[in-house]
Amino acid sequence: MIGPLPRLHRIGVLAAVLLVCAAIGAWLGSSPSIPFLVGTGLVGGAAVGAVAAYALLHQPHTHDSRPRHRHR
Repeated sequence: MIGPLPRLHRIGVLAAVLLVCAAIGAWLGSSPSIPFLVGTGLVGGAAVGAVAAYALLHQPHTHDSRPRHRHR
């Protein structure tokens, strides 16, 4: 988790992670030693990138156990 970021920076991190992971997937798909297609590697890399971006940018929600208002 990176921490609280402004919306523009979160979009930039998301785009960068997706781009890097998709490029790595396409590169692995074009490698002759691994029998994948470039498109399959691209989609798989983008999926891994989406999960990684979610893990990096997700803010855990803390639930306060105390009630906010006292009922009468």
